[in-house]
Amino acid sequence: MVTHAMSSQNSQQGPMEKPIRRTRLPHQVIVQAPGLLPMLYTLREISTELGVPDSTLRDWLDAGAPHHQDDRNHLWINGERFAAWVNPNRRLGRFGNLDRTRPIACVAIR
Repeated sequence: MVTHAMSSQNSQQGPMEKPIRRTRLPHQVIVQAPGLLPMLYTLREISTELGVPDSTLRDWLDAGAPHHQDDRNHLWINGERFAAWVNPNRRLGRFGNLDRTRPIACVAIR
C-alpha cells in the first residue's frame, strides 16, 4: 500500500519534478536565521550562531541549503542566502501556514 500511495503522489507532480521535501528546522533556527549577516560563515560559525550541531547543519546542506565549497574543500555558507532558504523549506507546524494579513475573528464573551 505504501508504494501505491507514493506512486499516486509522484503521478500528480509529473515525470521530471522532484517531490517537495521540507526540512525539520527547530524554532530557534527559524527565529534566528533572519538575523544572519550577508557574509560567508564557516560551518562551525553558523552552527554556533544558530545553536545546532555541525552534523545537523551538514544534513541541511545535503538537503539543499545553499553553500559553497572552495578549492581546499572548506565549506562556506552565505548567511543571507541561508536565511532565505530557511522559511520556504521548513515544515509547517500544527497550525499550518497562518495568514497573518487577515484579522482574526473573535467572539465576545457575555
